[in-house]
Amino acid sequence: MGRVCGFLFFAVLIIGRVSRFASEPVPLVWGLDVSYLSLLMASYLIRRPPKKRATGVAERYYPFLLPMLNGLLLGQVPWRLAALPVAAPLMVAGGGFATWGAWHLRRNFSIMVEAREVVERGIYRYVRHPIYLGNILAVSGALLLRFSLLNLALWLAVVTGQVYRARLEERKMRAHCPEYAAYQARVPMFGVRWLRR
Repeated sequence: MGRVCGFLFFAVLIIGRVSRFASEPVPLVWGLDVSYLSLLMASYLIRRPPKKRATGVAERYYPFLLPMLNGLLLGQVPWRLAALPVAAPLMVAGGGFATWGAWHLRRNFSIMVEAREVVERGIYRYVRHPIYLGNILAVSGALLLRFSLLNLALWLAVVTGQVYRARLEERKMRAHCPEYAAYQARVPMFGVRWLRR
C-alpha cells in the first residue's frame, strides 16, 4: 500500500508541475524538477523494505509538511525577473543536487523517517543530505524571484525544517545502521565542514 500511495503522491506532483510549464521562467529548473519527481516516483516501486519503520508524529507526518511549504513559497507574489541572474543558478544547482542525490538514493528513498541502507556512492561521498541541500538552494532562488515578507518566513521555515528532518533521519540511521556513525564522522551534512560543528 505504501508503494502505491508514494507512487501516486509523486504522480500528482508531476502532473501539477507539467501543467505549469508555460509559466516557468527557467525551463532547465522545470526539467530538473520533473526529473527529480520522476526519480522519486520510480523509487517507490523499487525501494528496499526499511530496517526500521517510521514511528510517531515527527517521523511519519512532519516530512509531508515541507513540500507543502515549498508549494506555498513558489505560489506567492509575481516573479521578479530582475533577480533571475542570481536566482536561476541557485535553482539549477538546487535541482541538480536533488536529482543527483535521488538517483544515488533510489532504492533507499522514503519521505517518512525510516532506516534503510547507508548510501555512500556518488554525491553521498561529499554530502550526507544532497536532496535537502538541493531544496535549500532551490528555495533560496525562489525567494529571490518572489521576495516578500511572507516568503521570507516560509523560506526560514523550509531551511529550519530541512535541518530538523536531517537530524531526525540521522538519529534513526545511527540507531539502526551501525556503519552510519563512521559515515557521519567522515562526510559533512551539507558539504561544508564547518556546518557540521
